Amino acid sequence: MVWRGDPPTPAFICAAAQAALNAGDTFYTPNLGEPALREALANALPQLHRPVSPDRVVVTSSGVAALMLTAQALYNPEDRVVVVTPVWPNLVEISRILGAQVEEVALELQRDEQGIARWHLCLETLLHPLTTDCRALVINSPNNPSCWVMSAQQQAVIPVHCRRHGIWIVLDEVYSRIVFDGLPEGCASSFLDIAAPDDRLVVINSFSKSCLMTGWRLGWVVAPPALMMYELGKLILNTTAAVRPRIRAKSRSGRG
Repeated sequence: MVWRGDPPTPAFICAAAQAALNAGDTFYTPNLGEPALREALANALPQLHRPVSPDRVVVTSSGVAALMLTAQALYNPEDRVVVVTPVWPNLVEISRILGAQVEEVALELQRDEQGIARWHLCLETLLHPLTTDCRALVINSPNNPSCWVMSAQQQAVIPVHCRRHGIWIVLDEVYSRIVFDGLPEGCASSFLDIAAPDDRLVVINSFSKSCLMTGWRLGWVVAPPALMMYELGKLILNTTAAVRPRIRAKSRSGRG
């Protein structure tokens, strides 16, 4: 996984935004996001994962906001939240700000047959704290800062365990499109590949990395129906109260 944060936003995205401004698209929008954009995101997902209906997609003012809104919808003070680390600090601090008790499960650095050191997740170590009194498991894969990517084999085990214990999975996938090692699909594997619509799974994504739109502050959430209107919608109404853009940005791979 390679990422350089300095390339400018592609010209066609800037042109679309300028055209929208010139057309007067500067008014309030629905709290869950412009319906056309939600539908576009839902229609793009089957190219990469299993289909998702537009009513499970929420547009947010940045991926960070998506993470905070999700945490506010799910966590109560003193809830146990397990986070796979090392990780971008916000994923730990957001939980702590809301009063949750964070337990970190560290990746292990191991050498492969060629002697190359790679990060590895021990499933046994991860599953041990995932008991019935755990509220959520937070995973960032592909990972910042380690570049670790969870394997599809591990992803097949974790949801089964979390369903059994009633644990939410919060997955930060903002780097999912910036993976090139032997993945013809153009993205990392995801729990969305195997999850049912009503699973306790929330997937966070963003336009920032794959579309070179870091300063635009646009993200989105895929969540089960039970979390949508009554929780996320209510929180958005009382925070950012909607996101304006109508653009359908394409990634560098030409998809989405």
